[in-house]
Amino acid sequence: MALDVGRARIGVAVSDEAGLTAQPLCVLRRQGRDEDVRAIGRLAQREGARLIVLGLPLHNDQIGPEAQRVISLGRRLQRRLGLPVGFTNEEDTTIEAHEAMLEADLSRKRRAEVVDKVAAALILRRWLDGMREEVL
Repeated sequence: MALDVGRARIGVAVSDEAGLTAQPLCVLRRQGRDEDVRAIGRLAQREGARLIVLGLPLHNDQIGPEAQRVISLGRRLQRRLGLPVGFTNEEDTTIEAHEAMLEADLSRKRRAEVVDKVAAALILRRWLDGMREEVL
């Protein structure tokens, strides 16, 4: 399961059992640290997640305040849910998501509703591709 963590929303994506695909799942509205962890935990359990990947918002390959917040959430998820947590650079995933949705001719309203979960799917795709490259 992958997360695109923003200040107001968290985009969620999942993969199939074989780790071949990345599909957007949903968008969670941020409700506060503890409630966010509970909501992610419920989704992880429902989806049978074995790993949580968080997109890391690096700036010039540096860990800034936003990235620190994502790392903190990842550590909290690992402690509370007992699942392994990974991080991958999320650079340009939201831009890529917007471009893909523009090509698909989605309305502005529809793009706003789904951009976070599409970005989460791109984060997951990067993670899966990286894992595949390590095996090869």
